[in-house]
Amino acid sequence: MKRLRGKMPFFWRRAKPEPITERSVEELAARGWNLVQGGDLAGGITLLKEATRCAPSDADFRVFLATGLRRSGRLEEAVVELTTALQLAPRHAV
Repeated sequence: MKRLRGKMPFFWRRAKPEPITERSVEELAARGWNLVQGGDLAGGITLLKEATRCAPSDADFRVFLATGLRRSGRLEEAVVELTTALQLAPRHAV
């Protein structure tokens, strides 16, 4: 096999990651919420956890995540997320 000197084939090169923007995080959360609503709890929870990691002060994302966690039977984790959401946005409870 011929060795490549100095250059990697284009398919071995890693694409530069796109910067995380507010819009991309919102899209991530929306996809996660849609998965939860559609019954793919594991997939939805994974995306919603990533969204809350990227935007930890967004109470809505945490409520969506808590809903997915509750539906999957992970009640203790759901309570933690709801408690955090209420601390971030006390009017959320109204």
